This record gives sequence, structure tokens and C-alpha cells, in this order.
Amino acid sequence: MRFFILVLTLIPSALVAQCKGITKDVDEFKNITTYSTPYIKGILSTAPLPLAASKIITDTDTAYLLHFQLVAGAYDPYKKGLYVLFDNGEKWIMDETEIKCRYGSSFNYYSAYFLLDEEKIATLNNNAITKFKLFTHERTLQKGQYSDFVKLFKCIQAL
Repeated sequence: MRFFILVLTLIPSALVAQCKGITKDVDEFKNITTYSTPYIKGILSTAPLPLAASKIITDTDTAYLLHFQLVAGAYDPYKKGLYVLFDNGEKWIMDETEIKCRYGSSFNYYSAYFLLDEEKIATLNNNAITKFKLFTHERTLQKGQYSDFVKLFKCIQAL
């Protein structure tokens, strides 16, 4: 509890309000701390967020993961390919990124994770994702969704 209070005193109050929904997980055995943004529902808009990020801190390194998710009717297990479009025209083409598919009774859930380098972190902070595709399944981000995500992403960067 004292650690949490200390962190709150170090973060400006405006940032604390924006950081609602950030989770912290500590693996005491491996000495790994993970901060994650929510991806089930948005904080500022009512539409679900189709992407999330995690900051993973170890004794020797800090890494950031980006997670995309969407729902589709077709069941396409064991596929690859993550593609991301930004408002400035930049594209990320990751043909070898593995797409996970979880079968559901009415819909199927697709997701992909990948490690962010400093260049990709800068792109996320300075440009908005407009659309992404997992294998052949596309999703356009609604207005407000990316701004919700980037505020949360900046929160985990500050922690």
C-alpha cells in the first residue's frame, strides 16, 4: 500500500485520472513487474478498445508489448500476419506475426502480440492507428478509441 501511495505522489494528478484501469502484476518469484492497459472497454469512450499495451520490467530490462484483438465470424486458426495503418500514412507490415484464434460459440476471438522497439513506441506516441488487420480480418478504430489508448499507453510509460 505504501508503494502505491508513493507512486501516486510522484505522478501528477491529471495523469492519475487518465491512468484509471491500469493494472499492475508482480511476479515475486521471477522479480517481474507488469503494467497493462485495459482492452476490454475504453475509459473515455463507450466503444471497446481493440488494442492494449503492457510494460514488463525485470531486473535487467524494460520491454513494451502491443496487443491487438478483434472478433470475427470465420474460424481461421494457426494463421499469421499483422498489418497496421497510421494517420500519417505509415504502415507496419508484420507477415510472420502469429495470430491466436479462440473459438467462441457465436464468434471467434483473434489476437496478436508483438514487442515494441523505440521507433515503434515513438510512432505510437505521435501518430494515430486508423486501421489494423489480423490475417484477413480488418478493424477500423472508431473516433476516440486511439486517444483513449494513447493516454493509457503514456501512463504505463510514466510508471
